[in-house]
Amino acid sequence: LRAYELADRGNLSAEALAIAETMATEAPDDSQAQVRLARAATAAKDAKTADAAWARAADKARGARRDELIAERARSRAENRDLDGASELLWGLLRDAEHGRSSERARWWEMLMEVHRRDASGEVLAAKVEAWLETPAHAKDAEAWKALAAARNAAGLDAIEAWKKAIELDARDTEARAALIGALEAEGEAEAALEQYQELSGRSAEEVQLGLEMARRLLTNGERETGMQIVGEIESRAGRNAHTLLLLLDFYNGEGEHQKALEIAKRLVSAKSRDPEARIAYGEQLYEMGQREQALAQWAMLPKLVRPSHEGHARHAEILSGHARSDRNLARQAREEIEKALRSRPKDPNYLRLRATLLTEQRRSGDGETIDAWEDVRRAATGPEHALLREEARTRLVELVQPSISPCNAVCAARRDMYVRTAREELSGEDRERALEAGLFLAAISTKKSDHAAAASVHRDLVALFPEDPERYLALARAQVGARDYDAAVATLEKALDLHSNRDIELLTELSEVAFMDGDLEAAETAARRAAKLGADGAAALLALGDSYRRRGKLEAAERAYAATLEAAPRNAEARTALADLQLNRGDLDSAA
Repeated sequence: LRAYELADRGNLSAEALAIAETMATEAPDDSQAQVRLARAATAAKDAKTADAAWARAADKARGARRDELIAERARSRAENRDLDGASELLWGLLRDAEHGRSSERARWWEMLMEVHRRDASGEVLAAKVEAWLETPAHAKDAEAWKALAAARNAAGLDAIEAWKKAIELDARDTEARAALIGALEAEGEAEAALEQYQELSGRSAEEVQLGLEMARRLLTNGERETGMQIVGEIESRAGRNAHTLLLLLDFYNGEGEHQKALEIAKRLVSAKSRDPEARIAYGEQLYEMGQREQALAQWAMLPKLVRPSHEGHARHAEILSGHARSDRNLARQAREEIEKALRSRPKDPNYLRLRATLLTEQRRSGDGETIDAWEDVRRAATGPEHALLREEARTRLVELVQPSISPCNAVCAARRDMYVRTAREELSGEDRERALEAGLFLAAISTKKSDHAAAASVHRDLVALFPEDPERYLALARAQVGARDYDAAVATLEKALDLHSNRDIELLTELSEVAFMDGDLEAAETAARRAAKLGADGAAALLALGDSYRRRGKLEAAERAYAATLEAAPRNAEARTALADLQLNRGDLDSAA
């Protein structure tokens, strides 16, 4: 069991499956062992083994647990493209209207809808659900009516009556009512849509959001009076609800009603006088309306409202910095505030980043103080949660010591030489984390100089140091592509595929693109199709291949790639639109439609 957990955690799907098979053989009557085997086989894309294990596990279970396992078996079938088989299992659970709790049945209906969405067979599902609802005992299942409405909608059919029936059975279902309102609006029945909204209290977060979205649509369609009437009703019910007031603030600003927005901001501060976000919002509104001093006074309260106070100073600095680009006085105040925060937390990477950003916006590219500031960020951002900060600091430093436009002065040239020398020493040192950061820095320096061969050389060293990390192979392959060494890039990605099956989709997508650049169209298509077989996410490889063919003027090949994308992911709107466009261009109007 410990070995299985380690293999599963490390995404070693083949090893996890072998261990799970051993455990299931040792304990053939253990339902949990069969479940473990089924999950391992699903992860390893072994559909036959997975389905048999799910069946054995369900046979040994009773009651709600059995239903749960059947539903998971259906999900596994859907993931392995056996959509008819998944639908059959779910209908088995749903056929008896008294079977299962309402929450479970809602989930089964939702799964069934998803299966038919994948198969683009909404009309088939609608017909089946309609027939099922004709039985009087079934007609009170609100979730079934929702499934019917969704299926009819997916098939381009009128879903209004089905949504109405669902709401009749469950008047508190905001989601269903929102769908009904949308359907009524789409049919031009604005008054009926408004009546449906007025049936709600308009106080919950969902209902407020629904009302504001509806008001926006009415305003867009020229029905301003009705739209503002809805917003007025929401405002009158808002009371001291901060969330609703913030939504109203955004709405009024978006519609150019800035005076109304200011009134809402005042209400917000009155309701939540100790809330920093309320003060920030009020200050922003004042600033946008030209009341600069009043805005600054609101923001100046942040260090007293936010605890610990160093976080308040940092928040104040952040707000000021957002308005400091054209105001030196604000920039100076922002610097003073972040320095106060740093006196309490001198090694905080986020505070250091804000200081470095302020310096970057105000100083020359080769300024030594700015370089030092970003170097401080790089030194402080050592934790795994700081990966993006390290990357940003590294990128900024490379730009500062080797600017692509302005010439590098003596200060930045000296720093660049020092950084390169230190990085080379650390790359060959014992500390793996330092070696990784040093290698990434050296590679970035080389890439900035367009010396992709040198960057590839550094990435090869990092692959040797971290053969377990697929990111290193991807980075090496991209550097090799930059150096136009496509054969080497293909070889790198193929080796990564052998070692890192948990990243197959990403690696195959990259391999397809590189093979295409290399002119090996057969290899490009093979890799893309392999990726697509791994699920809807993998279909992006075929979509990218279609785009590549299209750019090269190979329109028939592009059509084939887009059609193959839709076989793997029927709901991919981008591929469907691209295919329709190509069909339209060659005059096949019926197919395009």
